[in-house]
Amino acid sequence: MSCCIYGTGKSSTRNAVSSPEERGKGLGKKLIQYGIENYSINELAVNEQNPLARGFYEHMGFQVCKRTDHDEQGNPYPLLYMKLKGTAR
Repeated sequence: MSCCIYGTGKSSTRNAVSSPEERGKGLGKKLIQYGIENYSINELAVNEQNPLARGFYEHMGFQVCKRTDHDEQGNPYPLLYMKLKGTAR
């Protein structure tokens, strides 16, 4: 699979991934837009150590609203929680 979104919940998603050879072709943008339009996705979490993903989500209209020192499994991977601009806090 070259691009996918998984871990969706009520108005949030946990992961969107694409293979390096598929980046820049608009697939991730289409998936995020589909999630926003069809599943009301307005929140997500991104690993702080992934600046490409953070930049992509910021480009898509998300902004950081919270930071943690550990991921959801307690591992030392800081997460940035992001919300779509213009949605309730």
